[in-house]
Order: sequence, then structure tokens, then C-alpha cells
Amino acid sequence: TLKIVRDLKLNTFLVSGDNKHLVDKIGKELNFSKEQIFGATKPNDKSDIVSKYSNTMMLGDGANDAIALSNSDIGVAVHGSVDISLRASSVFFTNNNLANIPKLIIISKETIKLIRRNLVFSLSYNIIGCFLAINGNITPLLAAILMPISSFTILISTLWGTSDLRTQTKNS
Repeated sequence: TLKIVRDLKLNTFLVSGDNKHLVDKIGKELNFSKEQIFGATKPNDKSDIVSKYSNTMMLGDGANDAIALSNSDIGVAVHGSVDISLRASSVFFTNNNLANIPKLIIISKETIKLIRRNLVFSLSYNIIGCFLAINGNITPLLAAILMPISSFTILISTLWGTSDLRTQTKNS
């Protein structure tokens, strides 16, 4: 999972309130550099670390993670989290499978691309349609017939744009 996250060229950090020696040992096993490992971290310090960066995602399950979860761009709580962490997070995993983190990132990026593409389709279609209607090139009846085609185009674009994504997430 960590390799996939790193392949996405994301900065990853191990930030924990647990014993510094234990966190350093685990971080070393996971190939984190010393600059990426923070052990014995207090809740406000976790929040400060998250606040230093843009486009942050914090994964946490304890009450001491709630401030950082709420201050990160995306807060992710996992199954078994305390109630305050669940309320502070924007995403909740119903299982403890951390392999879903790369899926979450990939799906999010693909969704943003799809929204942008559909917005361009929709705006282009409607601008051209308005221009043609204002100039009298199409009748109101033809415009009424063409309007559902715009929605159909967006639907087809969405189905086409998510087919590869659905296949990827099923296979991984």
C-alpha cells in the first residue's frame, strides 16, 4: 500500500502519539526517512504537521487524531475509530484494510477529471445551442429535442469514463 502511495508521488509521513522508539522502528521497516517519522506526537503537533502542507490526507482512529483529521484537506477514519475521530473525518473506511487508501486517491483523481470533462461537454453543448437559438438557426421544438441529448451525452461520458476505473478497483 505504501509503495502504491509513493508511486502516486505523494509525500507520506508516519505521525503517531506512540513511543518514539517504536514509531522510529516501524518507520524504518516501512522505508520512511528520518524526516518523515514523528513519534510521541501530541494532538496539536499532529495538526501543525498536517497544516504545513497543502492537499493533505490524515488517517487516524483516536481522539488524539481528531484535530489533525479536521485540519487536513481529507480526514480518513477507519473502522473502530472513536466517535470524535469519525465526526472529524470526511471519509470513513468500514474495514481496517489500508490497501483502500490508494483506491481512494485514484478514484478521487479520476472523479475530478470526469467532472471537468463533463462540465466542458455541458458548457460547450449549451453555449452552442444558445448561440444557434438566438440566431434563429434552430426552432424551439428542435432545441427541446436536443436538450435531452445533452444529458444523454453526459451519461455516456460518465459510463465511459468510469468503466476502466471500475475494472481497476475490482482487480486491485
